[in-house]
Amino acid sequence: MTLLGALLLGAGPASAHDRLVSTSPEDGATVATVPETVTLTFNEAVVSVGTEVVVAGPEGQVQRGRPTIDGTTVEQGLAPQAPAGDYTVTWRATSKDGHPVSGTFSFSATAAGAGSPSATTTTSADPTTTPTSSVSTSSTTPDPIPSHRTTGGADRTGTSWAVFGVVGLVILAGLVALLVRLRSGNGTRGQG
Repeated sequence: MTLLGALLLGAGPASAHDRLVSTSPEDGATVATVPETVTLTFNEAVVSVGTEVVVAGPEGQVQRGRPTIDGTTVEQGLAPQAPAGDYTVTWRATSKDGHPVSGTFSFSATAAGAGSPSATTTTSADPTTTPTSSVSTSSTTPDPIPSHRTTGGADRTGTSWAVFGVVGLVILAGLVALLVRLRSGNGTRGQG
């Protein structure tokens, strides 16, 4: 009986797994901008093995890197250019006793992440993309088109002259045949 009591008492603390105490942003909250991180706080320390946080928004997953763990706190970085919209956070954490716990929560953001404007400005003013496109377009489009047009024009002109020459020869041959026939016809009438 004492052995059974000791086993039950020993099993009590070991079977108590970590549980999520709070999140930032809070579940169901609407925040002004997409935060730089989401934070999960547990009642007991969490271990890194098997601990994951996936944050999915309107354009897909936005988590960056692995979550950082500091005792009872798990923090997951988010992409600075994450767009406004609804987000779902799916998490899994491993308790010190090795048992995983998991869950989800959600939040909404009315504006894109704080890093968005500078990232967008850098992207739109990307010096390698714009000049390469301009150079590519100007070097590809103008060069082949005039050369094809010039070549095509010369070919068309040569072809046109050849067609006119053949047609002219056919007409000339027809006239010669007609003249030969007329002469031979005149000669036959005169003899008869």
